[in-house]
Amino acid sequence: MRTAIILLFLTLIVACGGEETGRGNQGAESTDAAAAAVPSVRTITLPELQRLIQDRNGKHLVLNMWATWCVPCKEEFPDLSSLAENAGETADVVGISLDYPDEIDSRVIPFLRQNPVSFTIYVADVANQDNFINSLNQNWSGALPTTFIYDSDGQQTAMLVGKRTLTDFENALAQTSADNSESFNRESQR
Repeated sequence: MRTAIILLFLTLIVACGGEETGRGNQGAESTDAAAAAVPSVRTITLPELQRLIQDRNGKHLVLNMWATWCVPCKEEFPDLSSLAENAGETADVVGISLDYPDEIDSRVIPFLRQNPVSFTIYVADVANQDNFINSLNQNWSGALPTTFIYDSDGQQTAMLVGKRTLTDFENALAQTSADNSESFNRESQR
């Protein structure tokens, strides 16, 4: 198990450009008034994430896994924001940071100030990284960034590993359902 965690950690560093730096030790939720310019950021547990995936209310879900130290994650944020703005009522875009929960104030909020987004952000609060990874997709190595697409019934339809473009996200989302692809394409052209 320890070897698996070490290998996962090394995979994440290599996949994200190796820009890991020191870890902070501040509180889990931001109460700083200056954070008002960024989306509200809170932790999400595995059961809460599973509810988010299953309780779709007729909308698709674009679930992006990222970290503040991941260069490709930062590079695809503008496209994810555009997707969130274009998706309208057809999909929710949600980002889950794999930074530590105690880094919300010290790393995540400052990162989001420099890289504004128009979608919901959480920080994963999980005790077992392997269970978290396998709960999303047993074929996922844990590499970042990775984006999972879910249909309106909470069924995973795509796993996009590595940095992607707006077109990649739109194409994957459009393929989630033949019934909804035409509606999404109309929304994204506005």
